[in-house]
Amino acid sequence: MIRDFRPGDLDEVLWLNVRALSPEAAQQGSASRYSDLFDVARVYQRDGAFVVGEEDGAIVAMGAVRRLEAAV
Repeated sequence: MIRDFRPGDLDEVLWLNVRALSPEAAQQGSASRYSDLFDVARVYQRDGAFVVGEEDGAIVAMGAVRRLEAAV
């Protein structure tokens, strides 16, 4: 199931992000490298979308789109 991100998803989203970039990585230290994920509502959802994919109650995918410039 694909659905909108909720604040309670943050830990799983951080873990998924770190694991996708480096499967051997630990979650520690991800806060400083991916600070945009700590304010998904402002960074992504205000002018775009941030969604997660769930399977059996676990987040297994995520994706976002957002406007970077004013539309021409």
